[in-house]
Amino acid sequence: MGDSVSRDVELLYLAQADEHVRHAKEGIARQQRWVDLHARDDPDELLRGQRLLQAMRETLGELLVHRDGIVQRLGSP
Repeated sequence: MGDSVSRDVELLYLAQADEHVRHAKEGIARQQRWVDLHARDDPDELLRGQRLLQAMRETLGELLVHRDGIVQRLGSP
């Protein structure tokens, strides 16, 4: 019983992690569009936009590492 509860909890964590990754990817896409449309003529805005994109990509990387850890803990069914 305890193993199935733990597995169920891990599956919930995995679903949350998937949702966080999806939101992060959507945010990166929105920011990239903003940079492409609004910042290309302003070097300062372009630099700020690029820095924000880099930070967002680093956060996505951390989310993916977290998600992979959950997948490894789950192992095979």
